[in-house]
Formats: sequence, structure tokens, C-alpha cells
Amino acid sequence: MRDIDANQFVVEIARDLVAQAAPQELSLFEDTCDAYFANPGRMLKGQGGQEEPLGFDIVSSASALLITPAALAIVDQITRMIVNRVAESSTVSKLLQKLHLTRRTPEKVTLPLNLTPEQMKQVHQAALEKARQCNLPEAQAELLADSLVGKLAIMNA
Repeated sequence: MRDIDANQFVVEIARDLVAQAAPQELSLFEDTCDAYFANPGRMLKGQGGQEEPLGFDIVSSASALLITPAALAIVDQITRMIVNRVAESSTVSKLLQKLHLTRRTPEKVTLPLNLTPEQMKQVHQAALEKARQCNLPEAQAELLADSLVGKLAIMNA
């Protein structure tokens, strides 16, 4: 087992998804990641076709045309979902809940993830829903969800 920073995990998985779905975006990948983690909401507004005031940067303005922000959002959401489920099942989390203390979202992901087939189906469905929220065409949404589950299956082995 090894721990990896959650954002680093998101970037690694998203890079693989983008390489499969939109390899032409890889030259902008690092800048898009920086912009996403600085302000995810702003990057995703571009995905929904929202207009922004003048003065925004080129990466944010291009986000409406890019798959990368959606891939980052999908992987980010799925990572948080997985990490939170692991944390919720832990004794410490149960104790904190009993004591009514708040728990921070863990900043690390422990590999391998050891996801069950049912959990992989849930990941696929959640990824599809997030991709649709980002207004991706259905074919791209399916491709990203399938790619994510495939990548996680490899990591699970």
C-alpha cells in the first residue's frame, strides 16, 4: 500500500483520460490543471456555456471547448467519493460522528483502492452523471466514464 496526494492522483488519472479522449489537449493540460485547482467552479462554468466578464485568462475561456476541465472534475469527484467512503467506514470516522465533530476530507488516497465490481459500477454511473453535468456530448461522457473505470481496474489489480 502507498499513499498519494489526492490532487496528484486526480491529475494522473485525468491525464490518462485526456490522452485517450482528446490527446490534442495535452499541451494545455498542466495549465488547465493549475486553473482547475485554483478555481474549479470557474473552469466548469465554461463547460456549461456560461458567459464570463472580460478579463478572464485564456485557459478559463477555452474551458468551454476542452474536455480536460470535465475530466478533472469527474476524477476529482470520484476520488473524493472513494476516499470519503473509506473514511466513513473507519472506526475513527464513526467515533467522530458520535462525538459530532466535523471531519476534513482526507488529502491522501491509499493505493490500491480495492474496489468491488459493484463499486466500479457506481463509479461509472457517477462519472457519467458528472460528465453530463459538464455538458459533454454523450459519446465523450461514455468514453471518459469507461476510461476511468478501466484505469481504476488496472490500479485495483
